[in-house]
Amino acid sequence: MKNPENLPDGMTEGTFEIEVTVEYPDGTSEDTTVQVVVTDNRTDAEKYTPEFDQIEKNYGEATTEEEIKGALKEESVPENTEVTVKNPESLPDGMTEGTFEIEVTVEYPDGTSEDTTVQVVVTDNRTDAEKYTPEFNQIEKNHGEATTEEEIKGALKEESVPENTEVTVKNPENLPDGMTEEHSK
Repeated sequence: MKNPENLPDGMTEGTFEIEVTVEYPDGTSEDTTVQVVVTDNRTDAEKYTPEFDQIEKNYGEATTEEEIKGALKEESVPENTEVTVKNPESLPDGMTEGTFEIEVTVEYPDGTSEDTTVQVVVTDNRTDAEKYTPEFNQIEKNHGEATTEEEIKGALKEESVPENTEVTVKNPENLPDGMTEEHSK
């Protein structure tokens, strides 16, 4: 063998011509070639690892099956590879912030397939004022009892707003003095 470093490593498919020297018992020799054919008999599912782009969505934007299918990086699989969402009803509706792993089946042209996931990230960029509607307990007072700023602030239902929310009474001088029966807003 003239160049042993040129022997096929079995990782590259193709036909290789290997130069050899044949030495006969009488001491004569001749150079010739031996043809080595390396065939990749693996299935597409064994050959390829499908890759997907991460899908970024804003709060309120639902994810579609077409977006999941379109996230496939075409260069990572052979032509005519198909993607199917396993549970379309599990696609994020955009109303919950977080990272979601969407199960898909990748079907290759040779009929083999494999299951994997596509990542969808839903980000809630809304302000707290857009996310929350503050709720207050009704304050009941007897005639003659004035309402205080602290009572107004304390009426906030804390579960209706995020932690560390502050309430400020805009016009404290307009708080009911307990002497007049009226309903103000």
